[in-house]
Amino acid sequence: MDLGNETNRLKALGLGPHTPEARGELIAALESKHEGLQVTAGRILADWGGPESLSALQAWLFRCADRPAGWSAFGQAAKALARCFDPTDAPWVLDLYFLHPGSFVAVELLPLLRSLPPEGVAARLEAESRSPDRAVRLASLNLAARLQPPGAVPLIRQLARDQSLFVAKRAARELRRLTRRCS
Repeated sequence: MDLGNETNRLKALGLGPHTPEARGELIAALESKHEGLQVTAGRILADWGGPESLSALQAWLFRCADRPAGWSAFGQAAKALARCFDPTDAPWVLDLYFLHPGSFVAVELLPLLRSLPPEGVAARLEAESRSPDRAVRLASLNLAARLQPPGAVPLIRQLARDQSLFVAKRAARELRRLTRRCS
């Protein structure tokens, strides 16, 4: 298979009518062993939008998260999904984030996480900040500092008193950073 020709064929499909057959070919390309073809198909499906595209992009994102070396395609999947994402699906995005704290998954999910309703994120961060798992509390801190949803500063103050010295020091550093930005 010539990858350049296949990429061009997928792009041509994307410019044509949004038929079930064309969408099926694009969805099939998300399963290609070639990440470049996956990314091309993912971008086109994001442009097309709709429930079928959203479902296919979500499945692609989860497949990439399960691959140890899937960070590059995962990042592209998250960006594509963020373009046609329905914020009512916030729980599964947050589940995925907290399932992989400290990994490439958590970092690459930021485009999707930024598209979530701040109130829903705040409630979940509050709950996860009390987790017995230090990595989950740290992930909560990192997300609160990056997204700054309502209640982020009190949450970070709480984590500055965390039982883990590492979490507490990181929270104190984030508080200093936020204070400098606000002054």
